[in-house]
Amino acid sequence: MIINQGHKPEKPLGAHSGFTLIELLVVIVIIGIILSVATLSMGVIGRDNDIEDQAKRLKAVIEQVKEESELQGRDIGLLIEKDGYLFMRYDYAAQHWQLMNNDDMTDYRQLPEGLKMRLWLEDREIVINTHQENQELLARSSSSSSSSQSSTTDIGYQNNTTSNASTSSIKEDVTPQIMILSSGDISPFELRISRDQTDFSWRLIGSD
Repeated sequence: MIINQGHKPEKPLGAHSGFTLIELLVVIVIIGIILSVATLSMGVIGRDNDIEDQAKRLKAVIEQVKEESELQGRDIGLLIEKDGYLFMRYDYAAQHWQLMNNDDMTDYRQLPEGLKMRLWLEDREIVINTHQENQELLARSSSSSSSSQSSTTDIGYQNNTTSNASTSSIKEDVTPQIMILSSGDISPFELRISRDQTDFSWRLIGSD
């Protein structure tokens, strides 16, 4: 009888070796990683619902403000920023735009983190600032309005020219891009809300 060293006898047909504990643990870890990646991916997609929610909310607010503008006979403006938006009303006495910060509906609205806005007027994209960049101009507008009214009351007609010049320059700085007029007209615009580093977006299109 000849025995070849190193040669293992063949297993009988139908015999199977089971998984070791280490192999089972490796499989469980791999499955866990795959499930984690899938969950994260679904989470990213789910957060894009924020875009839809913000777009629908802004559309509803614009429609509501438009109705109030017609009923109250006052002109309202919508100031679009990269990371949010706010409404302003035109003060004919002071001859400039003022913040509407006494109503939850028209208060400043900041977009959720990661979302941004882009604005087109007459098929041309408009450069817009962040809310932080606009803070100085908005604060200056409010203070100018107060000083203008006090100067007119205390000093009289002599300072009207100076006050008008001041409010005129401020008006140019913080004029909202979208006008919602008491006549029912609205500035034609295209507004896109999107997420950073993605192509997914919602569009709002306004026409007169």
